[in-house]
Amino acid sequence: MKSPIRNVAVNVVLIVNLAGVANAAVTVNFDDLGKSSGTIGRSFDQIYAGVDWGDDDNERFISESVYSAYSEPASGDNYIYNNGGDNAMIDFSFIDSSAYLIGAYFAKASQNNSSYSADKVRFVGLDADDNPVEMSDWLNLTDTAQFLSADFDPVFRILVERDTGDTGKYSMDDLKYAIIPEPASLGLVVLGAFVFSAGKKRYFDRSRRR
Repeated sequence: MKSPIRNVAVNVVLIVNLAGVANAAVTVNFDDLGKSSGTIGRSFDQIYAGVDWGDDDNERFISESVYSAYSEPASGDNYIYNNGGDNAMIDFSFIDSSAYLIGAYFAKASQNNSSYSADKVRFVGLDADDNPVEMSDWLNLTDTAQFLSADFDPVFRILVERDTGDTGKYSMDDLKYAIIPEPASLGLVVLGAFVFSAGKKRYFDRSRRR
């Protein structure tokens, strides 16, 4: 016969898994930002989709697949890219400090002129003093969007570093991140597991006495 402790443990696992579904990863695909004008991109608001994208417009341009010079998005119509120029690299931080990065899709941003595109990118997690504390692997960019995994612990800021120094464009799409549940929420989950186990035990006890 299963012990009450084992029953509670099993129920905790089940309920935590259900809570994990409720706190599933957020995917930012940029499609609700609308169309850019003509064949060129445009900047978008600094605060968007739970993310602070920084105050440099050149680091957060949005475009879509309306111009052959630009890459295709990973999904939908839109993606973002760095607009080039000195040190123009996408960097961002999460509004919720407990959020952690899962990854995003990247591609070359200029298909018809490889000299404008970066060759590789990687995620770099920075602390409050801009010291690197986390790094992903390098991703070799192609014209097709590929997923770059990070799975960083929460960091102060995230930089999408390129291997071409101060120049080179890249596109980013379908940014994925998740929020770590607060301790109080986890406590409620465990409490719920105990209540659920106790109720189930009483139900089966009554059933056996009938």
